[in-house]
Amino acid sequence: MNNFPNLKLVLTGGGFNKKYPWLINKGIVSKKDLYNLIFFSKCMCVPLKFGSGTRIKIIEALSIGAIVLSTNKGIEGIELKKINPPFIFNNSKKLLKLITYVLKNNNKIKKISVKNRSFYMKKYSMESITKDFLKKIFKDLFNNNI
Repeated sequence: MNNFPNLKLVLTGGGFNKKYPWLINKGIVSKKDLYNLIFFSKCMCVPLKFGSGTRIKIIEALSIGAIVLSTNKGIEGIELKKINPPFIFNNSKKLLKLITYVLKNNNKIKKISVKNRSFYMKKYSMESITKDFLKKIFKDLFNNNI
């Protein structure tokens, strides 16, 4: 990204060992360090093409107000607030356009409001997930007359 010579990509987790001047590979980090990285970054990119399950890191990032760039696969299973959904890309050309847009317009992009952050925290809390699960189980049991 020639327009942003000081841009750094910070990776967390394992599995990528190549070295580039624009890449900082943190490896496995604590939850506290991860939240700090997400919060103080310009954006969080989630370029998932396959896999299953809800992406908890996206929910956590939305809960702290981060700008999230994701594929449709990355946000699969997450109920998004219409007011401020993540930016969606499904190919590398669109991802580069979105990163450029975010970097050029970072001060103009509407951040996720405290109200919407709290939506994600409540909707995806363990208590809420457990209640929804139990409601579904008991509804299915009673509808099947068991």
